[in-house]
Amino acid sequence: MRAPPPGEGDFFYIPQGICPVKDFVISVNNTVLYLSLAFIWLVAIVAIFTSGFLPALGIFVAGTLCWCIISGFWFVQSATYEELRKLNASKN
Repeated sequence: MRAPPPGEGDFFYIPQGICPVKDFVISVNNTVLYLSLAFIWLVAIVAIFTSGFLPALGIFVAGTLCWCIISGFWFVQSATYEELRKLNASKN
């Protein structure tokens, strides 16, 4: 069974030609997220020696908490994309 063209049928239709680009964007964004977490931890470690323990602990906790919130939204979005892709592949 063929998938309907965009704009017809299923609301969550993902055109097959876009998938490789979307996969690349997901992998790049995942890498950027983990590099940003490493940077937050590096800043916290440097802050231990320059500012003291409590400011460094604040940087570590607040930075990691913000990272968890931001990355949580991203990982849910990318997981939703993966599930929709599997659903569309099973309909083809």
